[in-house]
Amino acid sequence: MKRIIPIVISAAIVVTVALIIQSRTDSNSATTDIDEQSPQSPTQTMSPPESVVEDQATPMNTDLMEKTTAVPLKAAQSSIRMTVDDILKEPDYKEWPSMLFDLMHEASLEDVQELLAASEDSANYSLGYRDSMKAAAYERWYQLDPYTALIEMDASTLSASQKNSRMEVFLEDWASQSPQEVWSLLEQGQINRVSSDLTHGALARGSALNGNFELLDSALANIADSKLKYYALKSAARSIQRDHGDQFDAWLNTLPESDQNTALAESAWILADQDIERALIGLNQLEQRGADVLPVTRLRVAVKWTDSDPVAAADWVSAQNVTGKDRETLFGNVLRVWASKDQPAAIAWVDSLIEKGEIDEAFMNRALGQF
Repeated sequence: MKRIIPIVISAAIVVTVALIIQSRTDSNSATTDIDEQSPQSPTQTMSPPESVVEDQATPMNTDLMEKTTAVPLKAAQSSIRMTVDDILKEPDYKEWPSMLFDLMHEASLEDVQELLAASEDSANYSLGYRDSMKAAAYERWYQLDPYTALIEMDASTLSASQKNSRMEVFLEDWASQSPQEVWSLLEQGQINRVSSDLTHGALARGSALNGNFELLDSALANIADSKLKYYALKSAARSIQRDHGDQFDAWLNTLPESDQNTALAESAWILADQDIERALIGLNQLEQRGADVLPVTRLRVAVKWTDSDPVAAADWVSAQNVTGKDRETLFGNVLRVWASKDQPAAIAWVDSLIEKGEIDEAFMNRALGQF
């Protein structure tokens, strides 16, 4: 009997050791699987202390690790869809687009793809809501990978209005940083569902912001619609004068004469509240050229100047050799802006001109009667 007991005890010990070895083997296998699934940063490639490895090798710690890797992944896969559904609970539907954009703030590419997949669910979401989902998703995708995002958005079912407006915004922004990359994208013919005039207009504006005048001129040359080309040129002129003023005159001389007048007009307007002397030089140049844009540009400069220095602007206006309707419009607008800031001073200015005989009440009544 005494000999049987030690044998039983020895057998129990053997079984226990076997179980421990099996446990360690299983846990090490689970740890290996987890490591293969989880990408490591450079700091994670270092071997952990032996005590940590031993702790991780226990069956209990292995279960925790399995749950830690599995649960967040599952939650991430459903969180976007759940939040999209929660947004619909907001009673003010006008808030939905901004809430979707907030949802995509700093989202991963996987989240972007999940939102795009949800945006195809016509059974549960309205057309307008699905369009807003797409717009928010492509906004974030553009931030992560502009090249792929623009190609995918161009081929997408995003509404034409949203696609055109977002494409212009994205291309202009990208061109302001890397105009050559945008030029290459357009030259490859990768964007073909949005008007070439719109895409090259965006490239022109972005190139002007960047200061790449060669690509600016190339982009302008590729705009067939005269109206869109005109607006792209105006925007470019403002950007160059504001951000690259020391190069404006050199760029101006490269333009056709008709475009030069447009560029000079925008330059004068930009300078009206920054360097009024240079703005007035621009107006004089337009007058010498006999430019058709002079009356409108003079008015724009005067109004902007009045907002920053009404006394100086008003004195300049009263000294201008302008007659008829143009003079009435000029006086009326300056007085309107000044009165919105300091009505007593504006009225006193008018009274002083009437006393001097430079204008009369009938003239001012006509000038103010326009508003």
